[in-house]
Amino acid sequence: MDIFLICAGCLLIVSWLQIIYESTLFQRKSQKLLESSKYHLVNEPRVSVIFSALNEQESIGQCLSSLLSQTYQNMEVIVINDRSTDQTQQVIDQFNDPKLKKITIDQLPSGWLGKNHALYQGVQQASGDYFLFTDADVHFSSSAVETAMTSIVNNKLEHLVMSANFKSNNLFLSAMQLIFIIIFISSSRPSRYGKSKNAYIGSGSFNLVKASTYHQCGGHEALRLEVVDDLMLGKLLAGVKAKLGLINGFDHISIHWYGSALQMVKGLEKNAFAATRFSVSKILLMVFAVFVFHGLPYLALFHPSSSVQLTFLVYLALM
Repeated sequence: MDIFLICAGCLLIVSWLQIIYESTLFQRKSQKLLESSKYHLVNEPRVSVIFSALNEQESIGQCLSSLLSQTYQNMEVIVINDRSTDQTQQVIDQFNDPKLKKITIDQLPSGWLGKNHALYQGVQQASGDYFLFTDADVHFSSSAVETAMTSIVNNKLEHLVMSANFKSNNLFLSAMQLIFIIIFISSSRPSRYGKSKNAYIGSGSFNLVKASTYHQCGGHEALRLEVVDDLMLGKLLAGVKAKLGLINGFDHISIHWYGSALQMVKGLEKNAFAATRFSVSKILLMVFAVFVFHGLPYLALFHPSSSVQLTFLVYLALM
């Protein structure tokens, strides 16, 4: 039994070293893209920022304010009020800017999920060479779009994902979000990007896509009933071999992802199950893996064998 636990601990150590490697690689690639953003564009391609809002009266005002104050000039902002029953439309109507287009959806046609349909309608009104899909609760720094566009053009990318800074005033929620990031890095593995159509990524907070490539892969019309549309858009783009970039957007975009740990649990019930393609066996395996990574090492510290304790202490030190 001791040998089994020590071997298990060694495998966990190797897996954690892999996560550290992937994280380091992500930071290096991100830094390279950020450095390229210092070389400003002579001609700015047009960008259409597209997002939908369903009962987002608390956050949409801040989102719109930050988007309409971007340093990037050649852009439009398309906001879609998707069947809201609160004051979302009234907040939108407070903004009058030539860059702003407003769309209101009253009914959802059959065969669509709401957000996918809303974004599809936004694309129909878009005039950009690039589409930036985001969410109504994201706050942008004034240079966020300029940084992303300079990076994507200077590096001849077709798809750019910018990770967000998750805001939280709750320690337990912050810990859960960190675990989510660890799972995200370990499962997405930046080292595989561009090498396999099965290596893809997407973010609801910031999915910047070249318009021609978006239409080539089928866009949101091909994602009519996808729950995790942002991730599946990344999969479609990987299928047409779109060149992908990933940037650490800690200084550029922020989001209060969930208000509490319980809200995060409820939110991930839907998204995690959909991400496994609704496979019960895969979701159970994922839950088991989370326990092995984040529960077993602490239990092993109470094992009577000092060798077992030492192995898992090394793991916890790495973590």
